[in-house]
Amino acid sequence: MKKFNESLLKKSLLAIVIIALSVPATFFLSYNLMKAHAKNAALRDIAVIAELHKGQVCQFLEMTRRRAQDFASDGFIRTQLLKEIRGSEVSFNNLSKYLVENKITIDESIKTIHVLSMEGRVVASTDNAEIGKDLSNKTVFIKGKDAIALAENPDGHDGLPELAVSAPIFSMSKKRAIGVLVNTIRLSELNKMLSGEYHMEQHSILWNKGRWKGIEVYLVNRDKRMITNSIFVKDAVLKQIVNTLPVVTGLTTKKEMAGFYKDYRGIVVAGASNPIPPLGWLLVAEIDEDEILSFMKLMLMSAPIPAGIIIIVGIVLFITFFKKGVKPLHQISDSIKRISCGNYNISIPVLAHDEIGMLCESFNNMTRNIKANTASLKKNEFRLAEARCVVPLGSWEWNIVKNEVYWSDEMYRIFGASQQEFGVTYEAFLQYVHPDDREFVKQSVDDALHEGKPYDIEYRILCKDATVRNVHAIAEVAFDATGRPIQMLGTVQDITEHKRREEEADPLQTQAEKTLEEQLCLTALRADIGIALIQRGNLRDILQKCAESLVKNLDAAFARIWTLNKEANALELQSSAGIYTHIDGQHSRIPVGMFMVGLIAEERKPILTNSVIGDPRVPDQEWARQTGMVSFAGYPLTVDNRLLGVMAIFAQKPLTEITLKALGSVSDSIALGIERKQKEVEQENLREQLYHSQKLESVGTLAGGVAHDFNNILAIIIGYGNLLEKSVGKNNPSRIYIQKILKSAERATHLVQGLLAFSRKQESRQKPVPINRILLQVKNLLSRLISEDIVLDIAPAKKDCIVMADSGQMEQVLINLATNARDAMPNGGKLTVLTDIVELGSEFIRTHGYGEIGTYIRISVTDTGMGMDKETQRRIFQPFFTTKEVGKGTGLGLSVVYGIIKQHGGYINVESEPGKGATFRIYLPLVKSTVEEEKPTSLPAPACLNGTEMILLAEDEEDVRNLTKSLLEEAGYKVMEAVDGYDTINKFMENKDNIHLLLLDVIMPTKNGRETYEVIRQIRPDIKALFMSGYSESVIHQKTILEEDLNFISKPFSQTALLKKVREILDNSIVSSKK
Repeated sequence: MKKFNESLLKKSLLAIVIIALSVPATFFLSYNLMKAHAKNAALRDIAVIAELHKGQVCQFLEMTRRRAQDFASDGFIRTQLLKEIRGSEVSFNNLSKYLVENKITIDESIKTIHVLSMEGRVVASTDNAEIGKDLSNKTVFIKGKDAIALAENPDGHDGLPELAVSAPIFSMSKKRAIGVLVNTIRLSELNKMLSGEYHMEQHSILWNKGRWKGIEVYLVNRDKRMITNSIFVKDAVLKQIVNTLPVVTGLTTKKEMAGFYKDYRGIVVAGASNPIPPLGWLLVAEIDEDEILSFMKLMLMSAPIPAGIIIIVGIVLFITFFKKGVKPLHQISDSIKRISCGNYNISIPVLAHDEIGMLCESFNNMTRNIKANTASLKKNEFRLAEARCVVPLGSWEWNIVKNEVYWSDEMYRIFGASQQEFGVTYEAFLQYVHPDDREFVKQSVDDALHEGKPYDIEYRILCKDATVRNVHAIAEVAFDATGRPIQMLGTVQDITEHKRREEEADPLQTQAEKTLEEQLCLTALRADIGIALIQRGNLRDILQKCAESLVKNLDAAFARIWTLNKEANALELQSSAGIYTHIDGQHSRIPVGMFMVGLIAEERKPILTNSVIGDPRVPDQEWARQTGMVSFAGYPLTVDNRLLGVMAIFAQKPLTEITLKALGSVSDSIALGIERKQKEVEQENLREQLYHSQKLESVGTLAGGVAHDFNNILAIIIGYGNLLEKSVGKNNPSRIYIQKILKSAERATHLVQGLLAFSRKQESRQKPVPINRILLQVKNLLSRLISEDIVLDIAPAKKDCIVMADSGQMEQVLINLATNARDAMPNGGKLTVLTDIVELGSEFIRTHGYGEIGTYIRISVTDTGMGMDKETQRRIFQPFFTTKEVGKGTGLGLSVVYGIIKQHGGYINVESEPGKGATFRIYLPLVKSTVEEEKPTSLPAPACLNGTEMILLAEDEEDVRNLTKSLLEEAGYKVMEAVDGYDTINKFMENKDNIHLLLLDVIMPTKNGRETYEVIRQIRPDIKALFMSGYSESVIHQKTILEEDLNFISKPFSQTALLKKVREILDNSIVSSKK
């Protein structure tokens, strides 16, 4: 492309011309866009106005139709018409008078009302002159005989068009028409509506037709004649023919149309037409184009003013720009030409403090700096020449693109070459490098060019006279805009004499330096490790800082620290620093004895090797070659000969015994730090477990305390609910409410039982039982409990394991865990239940803070649900804690599980992560015992629960006593009441021969139930007794109030349960047998 070499002055002038031309162009473009927008907006407005007026006209026509129908259905008109048909002259006069006085006055738009006979003769009318006329050939009569009809009457009474609306008059039975009613409407009403007069009277928003003042709305009939007034033409009704585009299109296609066209006056207008279907009319709304574009004309008239202003401002700006900008730039250009010729004594006057003035000031500063730097450069060149005479330092340049090398005179002297002998190429330079160092130099150059590594090396050169010299070379690489290397500049220093003096140095001094280096390294490492071990944080954070210290102070590629898991006899990776910082993967868990790290743990001896590549103890040799690993050093971490872990480092250079000493110097500190942190964690777990146990015990004590009173209340609700349910019929609508009450009371009963189970105050009948039998018994129940989109997998242990357990309670544990898992998998998943045998050792106890050493059955319940975070896991077994919505959980399910497992001498924990499901693990002690065969313990159920025997009821709670009495009496029993122990004994003495059964509350004032029973049994040894209480059976036994061979029923109880128990005892001949 040809460069634009015109001057700045011409460019600025051209810019002003372009701006001046763009102003009118932009104006005319904007004008046309605004004109098109104005037309489109006008068309939208006119279409809306036409549509609204059409609605008004249609509404007016519909009103006239309804008015005609209303008149035709008038009972008086129908009756008088029938009389007239029969020839009554009086009816004729009455009907016309009725129309004048009662009908035509209703609507001012109605001009006349006719009543026609079925022959088309006017029999009555508000205009007596019309009576007797024959209208049988009129459209309004022909169509009006069958239905309501509208017809245009162009020849009205006053020569003006009218609208005739007809409706059939039916007989009383509405089976046949007996006449036709015709209303004639003045079309002048439509003139009012279309001109805005009617809307103005009604305060309508359409009266001014929006923002248009010259809009015209009129109606055209089928003959293209205007039937409403025109605002432009006088007497246009039925005289003005409208043959415009929207009229022709509307009458032909019966569709709406809008656009610009010439109206009946020959003037261009924006118009819209809408057909009026009932009469074949067309409504047209129009507005002159000149009115629409009136504001555009004003815009054209005012356009030259801003255009002239813009052109004048442009000219003024051009003149100012030339004086203030172009002229000083010419001065600067001339000064630069003089500077290029070596004249630095130049200064441009600063005439203003704007940007141009700042440029002139900057130019003057630049001139002064160039003058000073030139003088300084000459001075430095002189000093450099003198320094090169003292120090053998040569400089060189390599043009990489052209492969041309430039050497200074000192370079030729160092390399023992002449300019004629040197080939001025990179390859010629390499021929001077010692053959043993040539590949090293080539690789160093490549690394500097392509890897960005610094070029700072030492190598040997071979001179022409076969002498070998040592040199130190430094260079920098220059790159182009694309990042491609284009030039390399550097220096070469002859260090042959320096190397000779180093080799001749005193060996004792070298050893002292190594010893000092060793001490400094050890001191720094111990300090960093000491600081890391006193930091706060968890074990991994502390060991991570230790690993970072090993990398920093021992110059290692990476360092790692493992801790020993005694239970698994494996090393677990806790920290990693250096080129590898992850702690997962293949080496995150190393069995003792495997790899070099495992050998260190097994033998408890350190290992140091500088031959990682080729060492069989490093299995991944390919990794070692790719990463350049050369050496390995590892050290065991022990306290009192107890292994706690292993630390190890890999390096990409050989390691010395100093490294192993350094590791040994900090191994004891790291090992003690690990042991201290593990003990802190163990103590924290014990404190947490103690706090949790105390909290659960407090809740358990509260639960056991309120259970008695709560059970008494539930007994009353359930008992009276059962009686109420029996008293109503099966079809009684109230029965469903009673059942809901009983269902809620049953849920409350289970809640109390759950509290008692949680507090371990519920009776637990433990006996040797195979754990697999419990799993198989509950399998079908769990399948029904979970949803169909959850897969149930039960995998019992191959060996049938025996535990001491209450089968019912263990089933409850599995049901609660399955329910919890189901709720955690709303979209389906998998529920797995498996059992196996594990040994719990000291490692488990130290990790979890609880447990006893021994053999256990482990039941694992795993789901693939949403999982839970650490905070939820910490509180998951707390009573009343739930993550479910309000009303969807009590928060007792897992608390009950915890209480039952503790009651069985076992342990339970949970492992979970958000989004990865959860696993509950239950540990139950394994027992060596034979399984007892299950024998039926209850008597056969009695065939009939009713009876007539006398029962002495002793209960201190009045409401419970009244309820129990009602339940027994409803079944036919005779009941005698007592309020306490003494009252019971007295009433028994009075009726001892008639009483068949004692029903005693265990806890009563004066004498409890057991003491009362003992007194009565001395009087009558064969007396039978049934004890009841709101406390659980286990609590009653613990308080030694009852012996385990006495009959007992817990509150709350249903009527059926009570009657069944009473009937079993009365029918049994053994007095003290427990049911």
